[in-house]
Amino acid sequence: SITIPDSVTKISESAFNKCTNVSYITVSERMNAAYITGIENVMHDCRLFLTDGVHPTEGGQQEIAKYVCGFLNGGAAFIEGGGNMTVNGTVTMIANSASQNGGAAYIRGGGNMSISQGEIRSNTANVNGGALCIEDGNVEITSGNIVDNLASNGFGGGLYVYNGTNSKKTATFSGGTFSHNRAMAGGGLCVDGLVSLQITNTHIQQNSAVNAGGIYLRNGSDLRFGSGLIH
Repeated sequence: SITIPDSVTKISESAFNKCTNVSYITVSERMNAAYITGIENVMHDCRLFLTDGVHPTEGGQQEIAKYVCGFLNGGAAFIEGGGNMTVNGTVTMIANSASQNGGAAYIRGGGNMSISQGEIRSNTANVNGGALCIEDGNVEITSGNIVDNLASNGFGGGLYVYNGTNSKKTATFSGGTFSHNRAMAGGGLCVDGLVSLQITNTHIQQNSAVNAGGIYLRNGSDLRFGSGLIH
């Protein structure tokens, strides 16, 4: 495992050349003046933890962000091979972009995402998942806000969850808000494939799309809505 302390102000690719089997990387709190760049090959089978007080944004000296793992997928984080991403506390992921999927974060290959509080705002993807894109994994969001993100030519302005396997996945939301997100379809979010979407006490509001401004269900996905607001 690797813990990145508060005192570090920049981490480059060379620091991780031999770290393809890292179990997890922890970016510790108050490290909002640091950034990580060019480490496209270290996130295999890895967990990325962003803890309270970390603010990954694009520009200036606050870049645990756009350059973490490349530009095509995952503007702030790209994780594959069963790696997981956990966002806790007051973490913000702001104004990141990807030319394909996952403006803020992209997870594929069976990894899971867990968000507890925090805010993911003003991120952009040209295809799917303006803020977040998860393929073949599970996602759980508790009291997090996903606001003002854009999937300009695809699905899921706030979140896109795709499952191409024969094993059902879950997307569970309890508390929090999806608002002012935009996409071609599924302005708030889109679940695609064998995914069970479970919503409790969550507000999905003022999102927009050509098709399905709030939620778009595709290819066998299902929705269980317990409480909250969709409008």
